[in-house]
Amino acid sequence: MRFWDYGNSFLLESSRAGADIWEIPNEKFKFPSYFESVMDDIFGLGFGPFRWICTSSNEEDLKLTD
Repeated sequence: MRFWDYGNSFLLESSRAGADIWEIPNEKFKFPSYFESVMDDIFGLGFGPFRWICTSSNEEDLKLTD
């Protein structure tokens, strides 16, 4: 099963609600999230289709995070 779990902590919240989703209790979920199975590899390579969001509107802050 694959699903989009990007920022909403669906697996964590499911575990808090008592769902049987742990492969190793409090360490590894039975199901990979989208981030874990797809984006993690991209981040590990040091590139990807992503940009930081700079809410301060300060270009120097964006340069710092980039």
